[in-house]
Amino acid sequence: MIHVFAKIVEVRNIRSVDILENVQIASVIYLRDSSTDSFIRCILYSKLTDTFSEEIRTDQIIQLNHIHIRTNPGRLPSLYGKLNEAGFTVVLISDHPGSGYNVVFHSCANYSLPENCEEMIAALQIYSNNVPIVSSAANSIRDSTLVFSNGSKTICHLNQLVRFQYQNIVVQAVSVFISDRNNVVLRCWDTTKPPSSTFFFVNENISEMIHTDEELSSLAQEYLCDIIFYNEHGACLKKSVKPGDVLLLINVHYYVMEDSNMLAVHEGGKRYNRGIRILDDSSSQKAKLLKAVEAFVTNKTLSM
Repeated sequence: MIHVFAKIVEVRNIRSVDILENVQIASVIYLRDSSTDSFIRCILYSKLTDTFSEEIRTDQIIQLNHIHIRTNPGRLPSLYGKLNEAGFTVVLISDHPGSGYNVVFHSCANYSLPENCEEMIAALQIYSNNVPIVSSAANSIRDSTLVFSNGSKTICHLNQLVRFQYQNIVVQAVSVFISDRNNVVLRCWDTTKPPSSTFFFVNENISEMIHTDEELSSLAQEYLCDIIFYNEHGACLKKSVKPGDVLLLINVHYYVMEDSNMLAVHEGGKRYNRGIRILDDSSSQKAKLLKAVEAFVTNKTLSM
């Protein structure tokens, strides 16, 4: 067990049922501190009667004392803890630059904060502010200044995506549609097979097809991949992306839930450096993908 002092960058609250069939809230949160370039995934379990899930917010500072580390082969370590577990404490801190901070939640009465709490909060805020940001996706889809998270220029293929992580990918658009839950979805490919566990929308779950290329869809088939775009990114996708476009997608999240896994571009493009860029003909990444598509077509033709 370890102690953690970090900034919250994302929160998802999910109703969960334990092995004794007790209903609880699982707060899936992602944290940042200067110890790693990656987001730290953490799951905190609380009772339905607890106020924790209502109090936790993005941009808060969280202190976790005696939290467990979970390690699984092929995945990055993550954290987990139960609010009512003996010895485990959670403190949520709201920071107000220029006017100090205040504790908005604590799981036990006898909690304590570090003596240099203000300095630690200031260091976290400076680190967070130094992470590269971009203008909103709606205004900068073709802006060549769009940068990568943490300054990293690593680009993954679909078959290299790692669960729980935020990753950058270059794909070719095949379709844009609205799901039965009113989310905007990009169907795309990069000639490599996406993880088999990721969610794929069947026709019954598509309420409106905005753009599609049937020929490209038929070519890609089992190599197709669906990515959900939330809020401003969804609006941008509907307005600007057409089938055949080659896209750079920044910070795509391989999100894992109880009943399914999905790829998503969450809201918060400006703060968390998420977005879309349509690559032009001068892009070496576009040329590389189109060359892979050409080779894919050639190999498929020869095998027929």
